[in-house]
Amino acid sequence: MFIIFTILLSEQAQTKKHRAEKLLAKIESSMVPAGPDYDQETITDEERVMFRKVGLRMKPYLPLGE
Repeated sequence: MFIIFTILLSEQAQTKKHRAEKLLAKIESSMVPAGPDYDQETITDEERVMFRKVGLRMKPYLPLGE
C-alpha cells in the first residue's frame, strides 16, 4: 500500500513539474527583452563641453559666510 501511495505521489509530482516547466517555457517565450535603456541622466558631449567652459570661467574659490 505504501509503495502504491509513493508511486502515485511521484507521478503527481512529475505531472506538476512538467506542467510548471511548460508554463515557464510559455512565459519565457512571450517575454520580449526591453530595448537599450538610454539613461536620461547622462550628459552629451556638447553639454560636457559647455559645462567645462562655464566651470573654467568661474572663480577658483567659493566664499563662505559674510
